[in-house]
Amino acid sequence: MIITEIYNHNHKMENTPIALKALFAALAIILAFASKSVIYHCCLFMLFFVLNKIITRVKIIVLIKLYALPLLFLLFSTVTIAINIDSNFKFYVSQQSIQMGVEVFCKSMAIISIVYLWMATNTISEITLLMQKMRVPGFITELFVLTYKFIIALISITQILIIAQRCRLAYSLTKRNNRAASFLFAGVFVKSMDMVNQTTIAMNSRLCNNSFVFMQKPKNSNGKSLLVPIIVSPLLVILFFVI
Repeated sequence: MIITEIYNHNHKMENTPIALKALFAALAIILAFASKSVIYHCCLFMLFFVLNKIITRVKIIVLIKLYALPLLFLLFSTVTIAINIDSNFKFYVSQQSIQMGVEVFCKSMAIISIVYLWMATNTISEITLLMQKMRVPGFITELFVLTYKFIIALISITQILIIAQRCRLAYSLTKRNNRAASFLFAGVFVKSMDMVNQTTIAMNSRLCNNSFVFMQKPKNSNGKSLLVPIIVSPLLVILFFVI
């Protein structure tokens, strides 16, 4: 599952200014990096997990699926950190390595939860406009937009080819799986390169000059749209000094 699958244009921070949301997320990430308390990181994770549920209005099971991949990756990473090898190539686990692994795991999950909230409440056009206001070089903005477009297109192409293969019973027998997978990789590669070529021709024909113009409807910011950053930000700072 990717985060675009849970994006809801009617989320509760829709009218919150993009700059305020960015500052709110930046403050939370800085505090997460600065803190060494596992309890504080757990509080951050739970707080932003609940905010994700309330603001984006997605089901708990969908949100859990979104966290599943980074959770699995971090579990393997934590085990790798916790296990040590001595000079005789014997594996052992020390209290210090376990503590370090738990700290890395909790801090990473807290930051992931913060980033998920920021990504789930901003569109690609809003992020690009923020980059333009921050005077980010044009080629970086262009690379960001095109990379996002290619990732989404790559996923779409893969899903279409898998459906086409299954309609032809490509994965019905175990011995056919490897051959079907090889055809899938080749097909995705060919179609992706063709898409890149067509995109390049289209951009050159329009004299692309590293500038993107996005249509944005005006936002009516009110006290309610500013409620989450104004209330949660002081709470994060207080917890940082208390815990």
